[in-house]
Amino acid sequence: MTHPAASPGNSEVPENLPQYKADVWGLPAILILGLFMAAVSWQKWADLIVDYGQQLYLPWQISEGKVLYRDLDYLFGPFSAYLHALLFKIFGPGIMVLAWFNLGLVAILSILIYQLFKYFSGPLTATLATLAFLGIFAFGQYSGGGNFNFVCSYVYELAHGVFLSFLILWLFTQTLENPDRFKLTLIGLLTGLVYLTKPEAFLALATALFLGFYFLDRKQALPKNSLLLLIGTFLTGPVLATTYFSFQMPLSEALFYILLPWLHVFGSSISELPMYRWVLGTDYLGANIAKMFSYLMLIAGFCAVLILMNRWLGRFKQKACLVGWGFSLLAIVSIGLWVQLFPLFDLPRCLPLIVLPYCLYLAYGLLKGQQTISNQRLGLLVFSVFSLVLMFKMIFHVQVGHYGFALALPAMLVLIHILTHEIPKRIFAQSNPDNFYRPVAVTMVAVFIALHVQFEYKIYFLKGQPVGKGSDVLLDYHPFLNKRGVIFNAAMDFIEKEIPADSHFAAIPGAITLNFMTRRESSLKYVYLDPGAFQLIGDFQIYEDLQKIRPPYIVLVEQKFSQQGRTHFGKDFGKHILRWIHSNYFLIQQFGAEPFKSEEFGIQIMKRKPPLNS
Repeated sequence: MTHPAASPGNSEVPENLPQYKADVWGLPAILILGLFMAAVSWQKWADLIVDYGQQLYLPWQISEGKVLYRDLDYLFGPFSAYLHALLFKIFGPGIMVLAWFNLGLVAILSILIYQLFKYFSGPLTATLATLAFLGIFAFGQYSGGGNFNFVCSYVYELAHGVFLSFLILWLFTQTLENPDRFKLTLIGLLTGLVYLTKPEAFLALATALFLGFYFLDRKQALPKNSLLLLIGTFLTGPVLATTYFSFQMPLSEALFYILLPWLHVFGSSISELPMYRWVLGTDYLGANIAKMFSYLMLIAGFCAVLILMNRWLGRFKQKACLVGWGFSLLAIVSIGLWVQLFPLFDLPRCLPLIVLPYCLYLAYGLLKGQQTISNQRLGLLVFSVFSLVLMFKMIFHVQVGHYGFALALPAMLVLIHILTHEIPKRIFAQSNPDNFYRPVAVTMVAVFIALHVQFEYKIYFLKGQPVGKGSDVLLDYHPFLNKRGVIFNAAMDFIEKEIPADSHFAAIPGAITLNFMTRRESSLKYVYLDPGAFQLIGDFQIYEDLQKIRPPYIVLVEQKFSQQGRTHFGKDFGKHILRWIHSNYFLIQQFGAEPFKSEEFGIQIMKRKPPLNS
């Protein structure tokens, strides 16, 4: 059998697999799914209490003249906070200001993913990869609350770090085709910005780029002094940030805060908390590793069966394709029967065991054919290494929810590439063409995406209670499920009427969303006092700051921290702080249940007692 011409550096594998007219229907499908996901999730992206409030409060206060780190305590890089502060300065503060901007980034990231995988794999896999991003990750919500998506992220530095990394990886593929100093300058400058987001994104990107430029240097495809250009332009962002902060604080402190995220990575005790062991998968290490291998065997076994069927049906040529699509149709029709047995959210656990061997396979192929390195294969290796390193934080418990909305995204796209392009290419290069395998693999990927969309729709359907006003509206749970939104609205109305606009209050332990929505400053520099913050800052320091500032008002908001191992504020942590509050403040209004006393949600607004001699 005669096969088509092969790509450079990879002569054993032909490239022109049938794309099933994906270049015709792919872009409309992407647009429809993107609009659908935006519509069903509209204003439901964020959690009212947990985490997201700091992503609103920080840029608002920076736009008002405060300085990050000096006036506002924060663990991560300054990039996202100052970017959003600029938006607030231009358009005014508002939740929807950030949502619209980050929806724009979702659209751009969709284009980048499509272009990357069209370059690696062709329009069919590019379409599936983009649909996976939009259907599984961009608007992801797989449990109560929110925040683990690209629109209203629990920490925008992670979402922005991943976005910038995809942009840089796309620029790297352009550099592969036509190396020049302008592209290298952009890569260096943008990598410096990634450093100012979160360590996870920068470590993954730096590792991937180091490997990519190593191969390019061996290929002698780079302009002269390219390494110096990359290092110099990379340093531009961190140096400018350090210079800015050095005018606001001593230079030693400015340097410390630019390095701070890395200090927490390598020297922080916060990783000892149960939540971070759960994220990493070391809480039940043996069981998690066993699940990784079991789901790897499930995917490998499924692929093996399809490959064997493809070989057997290959003798029928075009009829094999019809059988493949018929089998796919049968699978779709029978979803209702087997969906409950399908390990929907556990399959990603095996991603490290798939991506690591694939990286080694690609690297071996490139090293073996050093003189004829395929640009596509080198770009794919760099992307795969990026995806592997990005999963390190959750390596034994990879999931698409929680931090996985960003950390597992590239690896899932690599898996889709392997299933729908890499394996079919290998089949196509053998004696039997790929007439059966690929239709079934494409269908299974589409079903996987659709099941996630269905699950997200059910979660989003639970939300419908408006909280806030104007551009600050969020939709929380319907009142018949949880009265939290109603209580929150009542507390905001009271604060706006009874607490002067030029006054301030401390929301404890969290819920700084209240400060943002009522446009009242927080009395404390700490934007979120969960058990992790108490461990990093220290109970005594927080207690001392409260005594020194003596906020005119304190708002106690019910919140549980079960995942962090210290469920109740005032019982499991911060006991003396709650005692001090009750001794020095009196209750002026309560909404819902008394905080920290029951399972019900509630808010107490406390006012400072007058001095005894007044």
